[in-house]
Amino acid sequence: ARYILGLGIAGIVTAMISLIGENFTAAARARVLGWQSAAGAASGVAVLSLAGWIGDWGGWRAPFGLYLLPFFVIALGAIYLPPSLRGARKTAASPPVDWIALVRLWPLYVVMIPMFIAVYMPSIQVSFLLRDDGIVGPQVQSYVILTGAAVVSLAALTYGWLSRRLTPGQNFLACFVFQGAGIIIMGMSHGAVGVAAGCAVLGIGTGISNPLISDWIIGRTSLEMRGPAIGLSYTARYLGD
Repeated sequence: ARYILGLGIAGIVTAMISLIGENFTAAARARVLGWQSAAGAASGVAVLSLAGWIGDWGGWRAPFGLYLLPFFVIALGAIYLPPSLRGARKTAASPPVDWIALVRLWPLYVVMIPMFIAVYMPSIQVSFLLRDDGIVGPQVQSYVILTGAAVVSLAALTYGWLSRRLTPGQNFLACFVFQGAGIIIMGMSHGAVGVAAGCAVLGIGTGISNPLISDWIIGRTSLEMRGPAIGLSYTARYLGD
């Protein structure tokens, strides 16, 4: 089940980012990618909160019902998406993917691995960190983790503004600075408030990194390369995980 779920997620995000790249110019694309990342992070916050409530009410199996929500989104897309975004089948054969050009993107994929080790650190390691400090209540732990997720959403909203003022290299540097600072704050803290502050600082870097990577790939690949390039970026993300 997890394998099938992973295939579905990989296909959805690759198609979604490819559609954004195909239908928006550079300035608008940066804004829309920021909105997309912000919406994803905000949905994660909402679903995690809702899952806890549903689990208390209906038992541990009940939150799995939330996986039915995508069918509602599919229906909305079928009704409201304009025909240009639904994707008409091309009659002409697409040129083959330039795999040599794709391999030239390897520096980005290598950089992404340590970046996403930091991205997933709050959700994986924070509960252990808090437990070592004697904070074992699941509600407090969830609030600390959700603090970082909420900041990710807010930071992603700023990417369109940042992309007009900073170069991609400067944005990448900012991501690493915020992530590194957040990890240091978490490591030096001995309480829920300090760890939450570290998660928030790390979340700024994470919120910028998600649309930045997608925008960087779209701006440097042809239409034919875009799907494989974006898909490979998610391989690098989860190698970091």
